[in-house]
Amino acid sequence: YGDFIPNSINVAIVAILDISSIARLHCMTVNHTDKISVERRRAQKNLVYQAALQGICFITELVTYFILSGFARNKWELFLLASVSWCGVNGMDGLIVLVFNRDFRRKL
Repeated sequence: YGDFIPNSINVAIVAILDISSIARLHCMTVNHTDKISVERRRAQKNLVYQAALQGICFITELVTYFILSGFARNKWELFLLASVSWCGVNGMDGLIVLVFNRDFRRKL
């Protein structure tokens, strides 16, 4: 739990900062309806969805790695719950960035 708790706290802090940033951006742009504001709001929503999905993936990995792997009954379950979940989440992180960022997709 020495690594689980600080990492979970970091994810929670990032989630709180994301939510407060979104609330502030929403309050600042709620009255703007021109095309630039609409495009900016769409980009901000994509950023929020990206950050939220990345946070969910990482907290899932932390729970799987630190808690669920303790219930493994054999070495293969432990391998799947620890190593494979860690690799899968880090791969999903890159996939999330590609899905939500048009600029990265253009570069590919």
